[in-house]
Amino acid sequence: MIRPSARAGASGRTTGSTRSSVQHELMPRVSLDVGYYRRVFGNFTVTDNLDITPADYTSFCITAPNDPRLGSVSASQVCGLADISQAKAGVAGTPSNQIIRFASEYGGERSQVYDGIDFTVNARPNGRLFLQAGVSTGRTVTKTCSVVDNPQTLRFCEVQEPFLPNYRVSGGYTFPYQIAGERCVPEHWPAAAAVTSRHARR
Repeated sequence: MIRPSARAGASGRTTGSTRSSVQHELMPRVSLDVGYYRRVFGNFTVTDNLDITPADYTSFCITAPNDPRLGSVSASQVCGLADISQAKAGVAGTPSNQIIRFASEYGGERSQVYDGIDFTVNARPNGRLFLQAGVSTGRTVTKTCSVVDNPQTLRFCEVQEPFLPNYRVSGGYTFPYQIAGERCVPEHWPAAAAVTSRHARR
């Protein structure tokens, strides 16, 4: 079941964009462009099992193995885990009473934001040569920290991608003259033989 207000907004997520850039002349015929980009996604929806609430879960901890490869986690308590009560285990496994609502109706944050920055250097050493080099980088931060049914969803609910640079170099040159070509068949090449339907039937 979809809540009417969520159905009205389910046609697509909202997107807000911000873009700003500045250009500066470093020296004659050389300029620097710097741009900042931000895109915010919203209008997220979640599926809520009406037969289950966060109170139906019991939080617990476990002890991590004693292994130096685990670093600081080795032999420590790992908490934030949740287990459904036995009375609601069957309901959680076969949900039948569900409703789709906006994530903003629940506690916590659910968002997705992209931030990016772009550097570009343009150079024209003369009237015919054009050179361009730059680097772009950005990352997306996704938060799914709204508690609907299972409180364990708060574990690792925020994902921050690393900044990944993208380098580029390009250029162009305008020739002062036009180049034209013509393909000629040497006289010593044999002429192509014509094939008629009479030859094809043999």
